[in-house]
Amino acid sequence: MKHHAFLACHPAVNLLYFVLVLTFSMFFLHPLCLAVSLCAALWCAAQLNGGRAVRRTALWLAPTALLAALVNLAFNHQGATILAYLPSGNPLTLESIAYGFAAAAMLAAVVLWFSCWNTVMTSDKLMHLFGRVVPALSLLLSMTLRFVPRFQAKLREVTAARRGMGLYAEKGRLQKLKSAVTVFSVMVTWSLENAVETADSMKSRGYGLPGRTGYSASKYAMTGFLETLRIENLKKGLHVMIACPGFTASNVRFSALTADGTQQGATPRDEAKMMTPEEVARIVARGIQKRKRLCLMENEGRATHFVKKFAPGFLDRMFYLVMSREPDSPLK
Repeated sequence: MKHHAFLACHPAVNLLYFVLVLTFSMFFLHPLCLAVSLCAALWCAAQLNGGRAVRRTALWLAPTALLAALVNLAFNHQGATILAYLPSGNPLTLESIAYGFAAAAMLAAVVLWFSCWNTVMTSDKLMHLFGRVVPALSLLLSMTLRFVPRFQAKLREVTAARRGMGLYAEKGRLQKLKSAVTVFSVMVTWSLENAVETADSMKSRGYGLPGRTGYSASKYAMTGFLETLRIENLKKGLHVMIACPGFTASNVRFSALTADGTQQGATPRDEAKMMTPEEVARIVARGIQKRKRLCLMENEGRATHFVKKFAPGFLDRMFYLVMSREPDSPLK
């Protein structure tokens, strides 16, 4: 079972495989079943992630599993075969020991299977499987799965840079703690700055709307004009804010034209779920008071700005999927 074998399978087959092995690992506590699951998980993880990655995982997984087994002895006293009595007076039974090690093996197997899951079930595969059913959940999962590897890569980069500068030569627990706090501060700052840069990378809901080419062109033109106006008046203290409302319940549809030049008349979207003009006005007013550069008004807009930098191809497919569901959509 090599990596290319998973890649050759349909995402639904991969999903079914991991659901089955995880179910087998968590609900079949027979020692033979756990041994088979643990050995298979070790082998699969070694094939997918490499032996070195498995050894690194084992360095913390083995003590954790052992701790779980020992903790079980302190709380589980059931069993007929009493071996000894604890200082608390509770019996230490053979069955509780066996159950503790079984739980530890289950924990180790599940963790290893999830490490294989992270390698095989990429965000694109989750999008393919669940994009049409639960697009919001698919977007959230994709954002999470893409952010974690980027965070890890940045952490390795910061750590390597500090080692190259000789900043890991400190000895003593206090110095190491200070170094860890510094790295943590750097990572938090990077995360926040990256989110801001991502948000600013897309303007006016940040994305062209399929089926609304002229509308999108006017939005981008207005965004470019406002950005230029801000820069030209930078020394004059002029505040320029780009307000990005989402779909708003208004009468714009009576003036909007279709592809053949006729008035649209009816909106293809549910206006009951849209923002009202009054809500938009209140948010814009607060943004002006806070002197914001960019005022995003919907969670969808914020998510779009964030995902654009990490997964532009994924976002293309999401927008196509959503807009193709509209009545009389030209994308059908």
